[in-house]
Amino acid sequence: MNWSTPVRLPDNPPGYDSVYPTVTVDGSGRVHCAWLDYRDDPFFGDKCRAFTVSSGDGGVTWGPNRPIADAGAVWTSALCISNGNVIGDYMHISADGDHVVTAFTDGRNGDPDIFADASVHSATIGCPGSLEVTASPDTMVEFDLTNTGNYTRGFNWSLSDSRGWIISASPGGSGAVSLDPGQSLSVTATVLPPVCNLDSTVVTLAVTDPFFPGSTQSCATSVRCVSVSTPALISLVDANATPGLVTLTWSGPAPGVGATIERHAPGEVWTPVGQGAFDGTGRLTFEDRGVNPGGRYAYRLGWLEAGATQFTPEAWVSVPASYALGFAAPSPNPSTGTTRMSYALSRAGAVELELFGANGQRVRVLEAGEREAGPHQLIWDGTDDRGRGVPSGVYFARLRAEDREIRHVVMVVR
Repeated sequence: MNWSTPVRLPDNPPGYDSVYPTVTVDGSGRVHCAWLDYRDDPFFGDKCRAFTVSSGDGGVTWGPNRPIADAGAVWTSALCISNGNVIGDYMHISADGDHVVTAFTDGRNGDPDIFADASVHSATIGCPGSLEVTASPDTMVEFDLTNTGNYTRGFNWSLSDSRGWIISASPGGSGAVSLDPGQSLSVTATVLPPVCNLDSTVVTLAVTDPFFPGSTQSCATSVRCVSVSTPALISLVDANATPGLVTLTWSGPAPGVGATIERHAPGEVWTPVGQGAFDGTGRLTFEDRGVNPGGRYAYRLGWLEAGATQFTPEAWVSVPASYALGFAAPSPNPSTGTTRMSYALSRAGAVELELFGANGQRVRVLEAGEREAGPHQLIWDGTDDRGRGVPSGVYFARLRAEDREIRHVVMVVR
């Protein structure tokens, strides 16, 4: 009989006890393992807490470890009348569909108690049905990624299509996002067939979670070109919206005259909101600060050509009602040098962004103090609080804000 090569599941350095493992497989085929881990107390071996790790490909590859106990327990100070069996000898993990429940013994209150972590590892992707388009104007295919679980999760997503018809994407062709329970991300692909020969493409949004390597969720939409026509000369190639601001970029041959940006809300008439001109790269960018948070607006570009006014096709943009607290997955990850950290606040307030090693010791304070609502970004240069470069390994970035805590794994490779 041939056995596979054993895989070490704890991602901290060897030398710390990891005991009493228990394993389960959920309804999506993901493997989950939980155990009692002593990495928080490398000197005396007394303090421990429950950790878990998951695999999306049947145990071939495993994601970063994550604690499921929010506090550690020191067993030597726990009072017990059961002959010292206080260390979680009877840990158990069980799964039903996307629900994974782990029960473990914990002595944080001075005597052994039973605690449970009930995690729902669920996300849904919504995509439209099959679409029929022409070669002009371009068409937007909108996907919605929703965290339907019960804890904040990080997702990596990417757009693709089988024929290369995607000409732009918002917020981008790929990226990473952190979503709170119930929070959604809209990803829009703008497709334009270079020619129309009654052929089709398949536009796909693929989503992965770094904690479940080997597991991918996807949703696909078939887009068929139904008539032969000439592509639009000028088209909207990018649209981004934040509360109170919409930024739009059109691309195409410059008409040689100034262009007018027009806007209307549902049920209203077109109204000029600004003037613009194409730059040397054939692009015109316009910022509209006259929008209301939570509103929805249509935009078009108009210019005079041969005595007649020409218009681009209208494009609709939804403006978010407010910023939501979020902490995006660090990028790049793994990192060989600098790492970008991005987060957003729903309201002004105190922020702590700190980096910890696998042993739980703080390595660097990246952000501390009062910050305004909205998006924020910083670059970690790979050094600790003393300016020394950190060694290769697994680190944890922790954001504390608005009475909440969000963590991400940061991997450094030297």
